[in-house]
Amino acid sequence: MDASLDGLVGIAFAALLACTLAASIRIAFLGTGRMPTRQPMRVVTHDNWWLMLFLLAPWVIGDVARGDMSPMPWKAFIQSNASHGLFDGFLSAAMVSTVDLWALWIPGQIYVTNRRDQIAPATARMARLSNLAVGLLLLTPWNPIYRFIAWQSPPH
Repeated sequence: MDASLDGLVGIAFAALLACTLAASIRIAFLGTGRMPTRQPMRVVTHDNWWLMLFLLAPWVIGDVARGDMSPMPWKAFIQSNASHGLFDGFLSAAMVSTVDLWALWIPGQIYVTNRRDQIAPATARMARLSNLAVGLLLLTPWNPIYRFIAWQSPPH
């Protein structure tokens, strides 16, 4: 790939990632289905941007499991900035931030905000704590799931 096409692909990926992060932040605070009234903000923070997680989640969680990337956004920025430059540092921090939000908070928040009148406060706390526990397990490089996968995989 030549340099100009590589740059365009990087810019397009950065734009998609920025929209995904913006939508994730909005969903983290407001839940799904509560769209902004202004049209540009509706496009940038639409609920369907979560579909990018089919690409981002395996990528980031796999990098965390191998120890190639930190689950902390500032450490991911420092690592990528040192080896690939400032642009890649910002992309890595945005990717990790988005996956962290979805792994640690957003599914429980969506469950609670969409069923606010139907669930007890104790159930809401339990949903958020369960989401946090599963997210911490996924974002910990030394958890038993990753050791089992590494044990089962053939040697290189």
